[in-house]
Amino acid sequence: MQAFPIVRQLIKHLVKDGRYSYIETGSLISLKQNVEDILIPSEEMRIQMHPMDFEEFLWAQGDASTADLLRESFESLTPMGSSIHKHLMQKYTTYMLVGGMPQAVETFIDSNNFDEVEAVKRTILSIYRDDTGKIKSDRGSKSRRILDHIPALLSRHDKSFSPSQLRKGSKTREYFESVTWLAESKMVNVCHCASDPGLAMGLSIDEHSFKLYMLDTGLLVSGSFLSNTDTYSELYDRVLKGNLSMNKGMLLENIVAQELTVRNHELLFCRFWVKETKNPQEIDFMLVKDGKVIPLEVKSGADSTRHVSLDRFMDKFRTVTGGAYVIHTKDLRVDGDIVYLPVYMTMFL
Repeated sequence: MQAFPIVRQLIKHLVKDGRYSYIETGSLISLKQNVEDILIPSEEMRIQMHPMDFEEFLWAQGDASTADLLRESFESLTPMGSSIHKHLMQKYTTYMLVGGMPQAVETFIDSNNFDEVEAVKRTILSIYRDDTGKIKSDRGSKSRRILDHIPALLSRHDKSFSPSQLRKGSKTREYFESVTWLAESKMVNVCHCASDPGLAMGLSIDEHSFKLYMLDTGLLVSGSFLSNTDTYSELYDRVLKGNLSMNKGMLLENIVAQELTVRNHELLFCRFWVKETKNPQEIDFMLVKDGKVIPLEVKSGADSTRHVSLDRFMDKFRTVTGGAYVIHTKDLRVDGDIVYLPVYMTMFL
C-alpha cells in the first residue's frame, strides 16, 4: 500500500462492487507518511501481524500435535520429562535462531540451510535500516543508530536504554521521537519501567526508563553476528550443540518479550528499592491476572532457583501479587507460589 497509496482509497468502490474480497498489505514503516491525504475506507478492517510464535513455527513444519501436548502440561503443571524436554529445547533453540519472520521460516523449511535463512534475515534488516533513511528529520539517523545498537544494549547486565551507548553525552529525551517511531513501525518492542505494581501501575511508569527488544529474536541473532562471517550454518550448528557461547540471557529475554507482545500484553518491568540493599532491585516483566500482579523472571543460567530480586518483590508487594513465574531452560516444576516454566511454554501465558 505504501508504494501506491491511492489504491487504498479507490478500493472502496471495488469492495462495493461485491464480486471480490481484498487483502491489502503494507509496512507500517513508511505507510503513515504516504497516506496523509488519503481517505481511508470505513470498510477496512485492520489486523496487526506479528512474527510467528512457537506454535505457528511447529505448524509450519507439519507438527500439529506438540503444541497441544505442551498446553496440557502447562495447564496441569506436569513436567515433560527429561528426554522430551531436551528434544523440545532443541526445537525451541532452532526457533529462536530462525525467528518468526514468515520468509525466514519458509526458507528454513524448504532448504534446511542456515546460510540461506541468514541471507533472508539480513535482507529484512537492510530494508529496516533503509526505511529509517526515509525519515526527513534527524529522527532517521537516530532511529538507525538505535536499531543497530539493540544487540549491544541487551547484552549488558542493565538492559535499560542508555543514550550514552549511542552517543557520548546525549540524553534519553533526545531519542523519544525515534523510539516512538520504531515502536509504531513495529521494529522494536518497548518495555517500560513501572515502580508501583498494582492494577493502576500504569500511573507509575517512568518515561525515561525503558528497554528495547527486537520484534523478532531471529533478527536479533542476525544483528549480533558479524556480517562478514563465511558460513552461518556452522555457527548455528555450534549454537544448537552448545559449543558456541552466546548471550542466552539476551535471547531469552527477547523471546519472552516477543511472545508476550504477540498475546497483547503491555510490556512492563519493575525497578524497586528495599531497605537492606544499596542498589535497586529489578523484575524482568509483570502481568496482571484476576486483579493480581504476576512477576516474571527470566533465568538463562544453570541455577534458576536463585532469584533474590523476585523473592524481595513478592515480599514487598505481597498484597498485590498472585504467584510468580521463573522462565528458564529447564523442565516445568512448582515450588510454592513460584512456577518454574520452560521457555517453550511462554506462549501460554
